[in-house]
Amino acid sequence: AVVSTQSGHYGRDLPSEIGPISWLGSYYIEAHYYEKAIEYFKKAVLIEPNEVKWQLMIASCHRRSGNYPQSLATYKRIHKNFPENVECLRFLVRICSDLGLNEAEEYEEKLILAKKEKSTDCDSALIPLL
Repeated sequence: AVVSTQSGHYGRDLPSEIGPISWLGSYYIEAHYYEKAIEYFKKAVLIEPNEVKWQLMIASCHRRSGNYPQSLATYKRIHKNFPENVECLRFLVRICSDLGLNEAEEYEEKLILAKKEKSTDCDSALIPLL
């Protein structure tokens, strides 16, 4: 199945199933065509809006292409929607540090807390097994 995009690329069609979209997005990352990869990962977000990895892939593409302001904005938006996501917090710490932003410390504290919560969740999940 193929769906036409609404992003102004008339006549272009993108697959509507997540498997081919994921594969093509990854292919374009490996080929260093980050803007093209972003197109596919944006489509993946439309199909699976609660799957954080597609949004992280978009932010990563912006970062890899050198578009740090857009990458930072994307990571911040992801953090707002998925505040417990450790991977997002890790990248926020890194990009804020790289850009010399004071926010790095704030995100570092949040990262430490998120890691503690995650390990506590894992520990409590093991209790019934004991």
